[in-house]
Amino acid sequence: MNNTLKSLANIIRNSKNLIVFAGAGMSVHIGNQPYWTGKNTKYGGELTAYGLTTLEHATENTWRSHYKEQVAYTQQAIQKFETNVRTSKENLYTKLLETITHNDIAYTIATSNVDNAFLHYGYNPERVYEKHGNTFYLQCSEIRNHPVVPISVGLESSCEICGSFLRPNTLMFYDTYFSTVRESEQFYLYDDFINDLEENAISKTTILEIGVGTTVMNLRDMATKAYYRLNTAPLIHINPDTNPANHYSQIALLTSRPKPVAPEYCVNATAEELADYL
Repeated sequence: MNNTLKSLANIIRNSKNLIVFAGAGMSVHIGNQPYWTGKNTKYGGELTAYGLTTLEHATENTWRSHYKEQVAYTQQAIQKFETNVRTSKENLYTKLLETITHNDIAYTIATSNVDNAFLHYGYNPERVYEKHGNTFYLQCSEIRNHPVVPISVGLESSCEICGSFLRPNTLMFYDTYFSTVRESEQFYLYDDFINDLEENAISKTTILEIGVGTTVMNLRDMATKAYYRLNTAPLIHINPDTNPANHYSQIALLTSRPKPVAPEYCVNATAEELADYL
């Protein structure tokens, strides 16, 4: 394990370009647990202090049926996010950014995390694609293309255009109102980065998938697609669960492309363990 992580850390350091796919496991290192951890009525029976399960708090409908409870719950979650990122001084977020900066590596990041950690730790906002949004931004609860605003305006503020209540600009379960205004702008920058690497056959690129797990597969699908598009860029999976059967949930979409010539590494490890070698 130690030699493997050391070798993979060297691959990352020697890259000229780095594509990172970061899931919940990356933020677990700093104390921000994913919403599905712990007991709840779907998996065990425990409710939050507001009489709802954590999964119920992660639905758009609950914002309409339990607005006051959602505001209180979200304020508590934001305070926890802020405390964890502020007090965690050395972790994979900071170590990876140090590696990128020290070795002058061009990068782009796609993440499902909504805790603002990448932006807090100083990553370039134009190089971070927050696929599921960011809790520190708010959107109109009724009109998807109304402005997305920073949470500094106040969680209990109203939409400046229509007066509807604001909710976090995060993708929830059964969510038909998620605003893609900010997410789309980020995606275009991410996709331009990948396109440039593919069209110009730029070498010394590495793809790093960290903490994605097997619960939400869209990031793993994105990593797989990047691996096939670039062909010569090695793909590194860092996750406690590295079951190969879970790597390609959309592999059928890629069968027209040749199998990449670059190697794929699947390592049973955590974000914290990788940080020790960067």
